[in-house]
Amino acid sequence: MVSEAVLEGVGLAIYVIIAFVFCLSSLLLAKIVSPSRPNPRKTMTYECGQIPTEPTKARFTIQYYPYAVIYAIYGALAIILLLAAPSISAMPVDQLWIVILILGAFAFALMGAIMTLQPVVKRRGGGVVSQTHRTD
Repeated sequence: MVSEAVLEGVGLAIYVIIAFVFCLSSLLLAKIVSPSRPNPRKTMTYECGQIPTEPTKARFTIQYYPYAVIYAIYGALAIILLLAAPSISAMPVDQLWIVILILGAFAFALMGAIMTLQPVVKRRGGGVVSQTHRTD
């Protein structure tokens, strides 16, 4: 006979798998169904919905976006751990894989965000100059 704890763990694993499959299938369906009509106007620099009046030098870079992602990841992790702390301390040792799964998912997302933070640098004349702050 299978214990109730094993059934709960299997149910949680099935739920996580269904959630991932649903997310991936939704993205794939959107990619297949959505129309793709390339247009030079779509690639223009955005200026509050108006047509640009003069040529722009560069697109606006979102350089602080990865920091916001990291903050959101840590915020969600803190809330989950805060709410789950009483049940984690009372959890049997053989069920701690659930906590490890959650922490691993957050660590994976955090590592992806950190990898986008690596600066793009280029050597010039013996010094390191960031490409975002170059003056040509």
